Amino acid sequence: MKIKAYSVKEEALLKDAQSRLADARANRVGLPSEMAKEKIELAEIRRDETLKAARAALPLEKIFDALEGINGKATAHTFTTANEIRAVAKMAEDQLAASGVPLAARAGCEIIATSGEVVANRYKNKRIATRVTLQRGSGAWYLTSVSTTEIYPAGPGKPSIVLSDKAREAVVRAALAPYAR
Repeated sequence: MKIKAYSVKEEALLKDAQSRLADARANRVGLPSEMAKEKIELAEIRRDETLKAARAALPLEKIFDALEGINGKATAHTFTTANEIRAVAKMAEDQLAASGVPLAARAGCEIIATSGEVVANRYKNKRIATRVTLQRGSGAWYLTSVSTTEIYPAGPGKPSIVLSDKAREAVVRAALAPYAR
């Protein structure tokens, strides 16, 4: 299975459209009301078009079907929506960026995440959760595996990122940069 779950390009386009809309709203002061209204409407139209294109580029129904096929009727403590999977991919992308990994070196990295939260200790039994694996391609994150797993009251733990060789070298280089001669 390889389903596109998060695209860096679409995210950048959406951020740009959102900032244009925010600028149009902020810069309306001092403009004639008709002109300000027109600028805001145009920015909203551009944002909506960008959002529509971004959604069309991502097969959200395929992600939902994969999750539903694994979870069955279970909804508590599981991943149930494509937006949750996108959030996992975005978190991994942000963490790689914060670690100093350049875009070109991110391909091949994986993230393994398990759904669920910490619950009170009175829930002594294990509970069913969803484990997903996403792999970074050249410009997007792809959902490669969905399975069920059992977790305890302490929760699933942190998502783990498996670095590619190039990404590992970039992280080491960034960590040692202050000590370079």
